[in-house]
Amino acid sequence: MQNATLWFEELFLSTGIWGLFGPLALVVISYILTKREKPLGIFFIVVDSVVIWQYLQLISATPEYWWNIFILIFGVIQCTAQILSR
Repeated sequence: MQNATLWFEELFLSTGIWGLFGPLALVVISYILTKREKPLGIFFIVVDSVVIWQYLQLISATPEYWWNIFILIFGVIQCTAQILSR
């Protein structure tokens, strides 16, 4: 369990390059699943929004999280575009 926690922190809360892979993985997974089933787009919009909110809480202490926020905002836009496309 300890090892899984370290990977989670490294993928989502690291300020290095590894910290960008977590949000990027969320965007890629949401793109693939929303392309197959459009109703899942709303679920991923909610998930991305909650993660964005969490990063916004951390931004005062660590300004490097702005890149994570931009990546996730791109994911929300992408999910919305997938839902609205025919």
